[in-house]
Amino acid sequence: MSEELINGTESTESNHQENTFEPIRSQEDLDKIIGARVARERKKYEGFEVYKEKAEKYDAFEESQRPRCKS
Repeated sequence: MSEELINGTESTESNHQENTFEPIRSQEDLDKIIGARVARERKKYEGFEVYKEKAEKYDAFEESQRPRCKS
């Protein structure tokens, strides 16, 4: 272990940087924050439509392979 971790100086410094809160002062600031958050969330699901399309094709294939009951 490093001396900083033993003495706790590193964690104190990083916590201080993370815990600095600045209130939102304008609508433009809020829009920027929300826009950045939405962009991060959208990035998580990039390519989702491709997977959704593949799943739908697979489901249709499975359905076509099921034996049909003759009445």
